[in-house]
Amino acid sequence: MASNQAQRMRTRLAQEAARIIMEEGVKDYQLAKRKAVDRLGVNQHSALPRNTEIELALREYQNIYFTDDDRQHLQALRKTALQAMQQLANFDPQLSGAVLEGIANKHSDIELHVYADSTKDVIFSLMEADIPFESAERRLRYGGDAEYFPALRFLANNTRIEVVILPTLALRRAPLSPLNGKPMKRAGIAELEDLLRTTATNVI
Repeated sequence: MASNQAQRMRTRLAQEAARIIMEEGVKDYQLAKRKAVDRLGVNQHSALPRNTEIELALREYQNIYFTDDDRQHLQALRKTALQAMQQLANFDPQLSGAVLEGIANKHSDIELHVYADSTKDVIFSLMEADIPFESAERRLRYGGDAEYFPALRFLANNTRIEVVILPTLALRRAPLSPLNGKPMKRAGIAELEDLLRTTATNVI
């Protein structure tokens, strides 16, 4: 009985965390969990759901609440991502994250990985295109300890795009997902174009 109750509580927490992510724009799964714990009045840390359970709850949320406007917004995000990737085509850009996975919402950023042995090359590319940007860092893991990699952030079509700059040797080796520890799903320009063609029929 206790085991069933614990599982039901994990499910409720995952559903609440998913709602917080989709409706309030919280991007960090750990923060969403803590907010869910507070709102449901849960004190048992053993009941916390795994990140994979929250991702499943996100997809279930979409199956119930995703509207045509939401689908159009996701399609628009992917088109914006494609434009940015075409601008950065010299650096083998790849899309990752919520926009690729199809679980993006109105608060989601576009996450791109590019590959260059010099960060300056990517910076000069944006400068030549008169694209204002700010510098940042992104923490990614490739197996052992996580590392920090340089990133550039800029706006396109009122959406923030984060471009993480990885060494060229990492092109064939995806960083590990913080959700399940498996290689991140990624898509290059051709793959994203195919995805847009495939999903266009689902958007009115």
